[in-house]
Amino acid sequence: AAAACTAALEQQARLVELRDRCRAEGLPEINVRMGVSCGKVLHGNIGSSSHMEWGLIGDEVNLAARLESMAKQYGVNILVSGQMVARLGDRFLVRPLDRVVAVGKTAVTEVYELVARADAATEAQRRFCQRFSRLVELYRGRCFAEARREAIALIEDPESPLDQAVIIYVRRCETMLANPPAADWDGSVVLTKKRGARQRSGGRVTRGVDRAP
Repeated sequence: AAAACTAALEQQARLVELRDRCRAEGLPEINVRMGVSCGKVLHGNIGSSSHMEWGLIGDEVNLAARLESMAKQYGVNILVSGQMVARLGDRFLVRPLDRVVAVGKTAVTEVYELVARADAATEAQRRFCQRFSRLVELYRGRCFAEARREAIALIEDPESPLDQAVIIYVRRCETMLANPPAADWDGSVVLTKKRGARQRSGGRVTRGVDRAP
């Protein structure tokens, strides 16, 4: 688990260098999202004598693919599953993002952003993750007005990153305030390929958020 997460972080670091080189040479930038999970899978050569390739089969393979797709909706580079985080201990800084039912799935999955190795995380990263975790805790505890205030404070804080996930939670809180959830609500959402909550200006997330009418 730790080796997989380390590899993902190192690849993202190299991509930053590659994007800088692409910009300098006037070439299109390359962005890669990653989904990381763990569990039992089948692996081996698949095919026939005329065409053979190595592959993986299993629910965790499908989940990792769904996580990669979901990462775009939250505006993050690396999304990891809850079972992966359980194996990491305190060796990595992760940010709890959501409880989701992924496309094609029925079970609820806890999803996290993989931010950095614990020994390489900056104080700013730690502070932002702590504040965001508090926002999620308030939201799941049905304190929607307070969670919304925390999210707005993050958006308006010039020291916080421009974060797509925060904007998603502002809009969710406004929806829940207008239409309170049922008693058995567990904070999870069913995602589709078209689902997302983002505000863009010129292709970039901007500070501020659309207010509910």
